[in-house]
Amino acid sequence: MLREIQTINFFVLREGGRSAGCSGDEDSDFYKPVFIFSKTNEQKEIEEIKSRFLIELMEKYGYQTEEITFDAGFGLGMFDFAGLIVWQKNAPYIIADFLSKNAPKEQTQKAKKRLLDKAKTFGVEFAVLVKGDKRKAFMVAGQTIRPARIPKKEKQS
Repeated sequence: MLREIQTINFFVLREGGRSAGCSGDEDSDFYKPVFIFSKTNEQKEIEEIKSRFLIELMEKYGYQTEEITFDAGFGLGMFDFAGLIVWQKNAPYIIADFLSKNAPKEQTQKAKKRLLDKAKTFGVEFAVLVKGDKRKAFMVAGQTIRPARIPKKEKQS
């Protein structure tokens, strides 16, 4: 639990890598989450939502911080970017994007469309749209999209 609390308070990402960790050292090559430097309440809220979702992925679904990156790309172009990526076998397995709890319906619909388009284009199996404390998960198989549950991490044999 201590590690999870540290993650919320000091969540950081390793630039250019696919690992996440905790560090209080400002001189390291880690950096603190955007919400520490954000100016708007919406940006702060979204970063807090991301932190809570990270804890949920770890505690409820069994993923480790080494398998998760925030605000990262998974391809070569600007379009292959997500608010969160869970990696499996060096490929994106789950992508998620985040909205504030008061995001308008139109913005929510656009974010969902973009997220699902990314999943279809890049062959990502699961997509999750997180709006406040609500999650909508989808399984994507080619052009077929269906509602799903966030998958638990498969146990390694």
